[in-house]
Amino acid sequence: MNFKKKIQTKVGRYLLEREVKSVKSQKKFHNLETATSIGIVYEYKSKEEFVIIEGLIRKLNEERKIVKALVYINNPNLLECIPRKLTVNYIRPKELNWYLRPDSECVTDFIKREFDILIDLNTNNSIPLAFVAGLSRAMYKVGMFSKRNKQLDMMIKMPETVDLENLLKEIMRYLKEVKAK
Repeated sequence: MNFKKKIQTKVGRYLLEREVKSVKSQKKFHNLETATSIGIVYEYKSKEEFVIIEGLIRKLNEERKIVKALVYINNPNLLECIPRKLTVNYIRPKELNWYLRPDSECVTDFIKREFDILIDLNTNNSIPLAFVAGLSRAMYKVGMFSKRNKQLDMMIKMPETVDLENLLKEIMRYLKEVKAK
């Protein structure tokens, strides 16, 4: 990581922590049975992972859930690989401000939406996705354990090298098993 990127990352993390403290959202526990709306954030790294996410979206839609997904595409070369029928909104590097906070209409809309559940699949601790998850007004936020994920309501402890498919299986297992009050 070059010097400029290190500074951007440190400033971004610092500002993220400050902004997350000011987020006012109605906290309410939801599981897959009680949720009607679900937000998903993840970083697009490969076509194979995208197929997994599309499968999840399709499955949740079949269960009559309203699903919105927001994808961060860090590598501009991957823009060419995006399937033509994109079922999600995405963030490109040019839509980030200097300290890596995403700044676009689709991000603002996603953050303002009061999802019952937000599924954070940010396995790389990407700052743009951390901003989205941290500032989201979702009622219940779930994702992979990380010392930096203070904004999540439920964290699943997984090896740092976990692949998206296994992380998603564990998250979905917990969201099915946990009972709402």
